Amino acid sequence: MVESTNKGQPVLNDSIGFAQDASLMSLIADETLVYASKVKKTNMFDWTQERTLAITTDQIYNINKKSTKRQIEIKHIGGMTKTVWPSKCTNEFTVHVPTEYDYRFVSEK
Repeated sequence: MVESTNKGQPVLNDSIGFAQDASLMSLIADETLVYASKVKKTNMFDWTQERTLAITTDQIYNINKKSTKRQIEIKHIGGMTKTVWPSKCTNEFTVHVPTEYDYRFVSEK
């Protein structure tokens, strides 16, 4: 859930210093950063890869090192689900994109 200020602007949650890195900020151009964190992306073979997940007011970005691997416009997201107990991996969530393919992530945050 994204909190907002009194003026309706989202509050930045940046646990990795994304906003202080000019090369990373250039990837999101003039969009407003809302959230940034390290996550593990799970691919179709169940392999995990460390990525940076950046969420702006317009898009979700999957970033590997200093390059964008995929970006999804918020308006194309059909929903999100979170794995809950009794599953062994309760820190997993999935971003559902009806017009493309879903994205599975694991996050400690």
